[in-house]
Amino acid sequence: MIEEPIAAAIGVGIDLFEPKGHLIVDIGGGTTEIAFIVSGGAALSKSVKIAGDHLNEDIMEFVKDEYNLLIGEKTAEELKVNTISHADPETEYEIKGRELGVGLPKSMKIKASDIDKAIRKHIDAIIDEVRLTIEEIEPEIAADIYETGIYLSGGGAGIRILKKRIEEELSLEVTVGEEAIHAVVLGIAEVLTDFNKYKNVIISPTYEY
Repeated sequence: MIEEPIAAAIGVGIDLFEPKGHLIVDIGGGTTEIAFIVSGGAALSKSVKIAGDHLNEDIMEFVKDEYNLLIGEKTAEELKVNTISHADPETEYEIKGRELGVGLPKSMKIKASDIDKAIRKHIDAIIDEVRLTIEEIEPEIAADIYETGIYLSGGGAGIRILKKRIEEELSLEVTVGEEAIHAVVLGIAEVLTDFNKYKNVIISPTYEY
């Protein structure tokens, strides 16, 4: 058994045994895991209940309030994923839903910049949690982050405004690997491939009788 942030760190290419601290932010569906990793383990870790599912809800609420259109979670997820794969905020996407007050199906176009606006509140909330985590780290080792930066992983790692907002708000370099979305799986695979190297980061399961 291995802690998720540790697996994610390995998956994005962090050398766990380097004598420098690294901060990883793993954004999943239900939670965001924030961990400061140094000398093979998590010196500080935090699980925040703000993640991809909340961003989907933000998008659904935004479309309802701004365009009087009800869309489902599947459409919201597709919009979120599309904004990850397109850098241009003026890119338009066609969406279909049910018009409020009329009850009939309706299709319309929405810009990627609208999605940015929709999810901004919870993106900033995640950044606030990252800031608080950094403030809890001992100053002597927190200084490493200004050299190593922040690594993003998980399904929300590629959201366009996340990297930009972190760099603007925290003045830290942000790294998003090509396989960031699969970082945890890749990290676990790496541990299984070279078990002897990583045996000290394995957590023994506990059983209750």
